[in-house]
Amino acid sequence: MKEGGKFEGYLPIIQGDNAGPHEDAKFKNYVNKECEEKGWLWEPQGPQMPHMNVLDLAVFPAMSRRHSHLCRAKNGMKVLKEDDIWDCAQTVWEELPSSKIANAFVHAKRIAEKIVASKGDNGFLAGIKGQLSAGVRNDFMETDFGNKRRDGIKMEFERENKNDCNNASSSLNESILNLNTAFEEHL
Repeated sequence: MKEGGKFEGYLPIIQGDNAGPHEDAKFKNYVNKECEEKGWLWEPQGPQMPHMNVLDLAVFPAMSRRHSHLCRAKNGMKVLKEDDIWDCAQTVWEELPSSKIANAFVHAKRIAEKIVASKGDNGFLAGIKGQLSAGVRNDFMETDFGNKRRDGIKMEFERENKNDCNNASSSLNESILNLNTAFEEHL
């Protein structure tokens, strides 16, 4: 990431959702080339698994709620002009706390653990009435630099300040690889 920038030290992971248009060879070649040039990772998710995509699971819904709130505050229930809609979207993105994204990764990991425990079956999704609660807000508190465990146990990748990344992305990537390995072993 940009040196001195808001997310300096993080390794961006572009998560593909395996939607039809994203399986196009030209698109995949473009994304792979861009990620390779920038030193980023490209990690496609399993098809038909929106509950494992951190964006679909938590980030987009949070952004959508905030965007709706800003648009209503700006113009009530009337339709906004395109520029106003864009301005609200830009504000939502700029104000999105890193803790919201961190929560999404913890949440996705806990959902993945449920999938592994059920040997790939998604029956655990039945009867949840639109919620995939995994107790993340009960276990973590938001800080200016991401999340911190409420029980006081320091996470290997926990940041104390913006200059202290402590290999956050390496630890997360290793956890994802371990989870993938465990999932494959259970199939």
